[in-house]
Amino acid sequence: MRYHYKKAKIYILTNNIYICEHPVYTRCSLFFAEDKGLAIIQQRFDPLTKNTNWGEIDPWLTDDLYFNSGFKEYFYKRAKECTNGL
Repeated sequence: MRYHYKKAKIYILTNNIYICEHPVYTRCSLFFAEDKGLAIIQQRFDPLTKNTNWGEIDPWLTDDLYFNSGFKEYFYKRAKECTNGL
């Protein structure tokens, strides 16, 4: 599914970026609450090379995700306990 999102001019939250050795992505955005964490990734498409890659979410999307009315429920349904500090 393709969508276009209008970039916000002002955003409050910072993006916690984690660099990892996952087979699909090497960078993701981390959300933390209490002793749980959730990695969020965003798909990007390069129309010139026709390549798709996955990585951290754009910083202006962080606020809209976090403050979305359904995010808390989604977070606690999908988040896992942190291991090795993450």
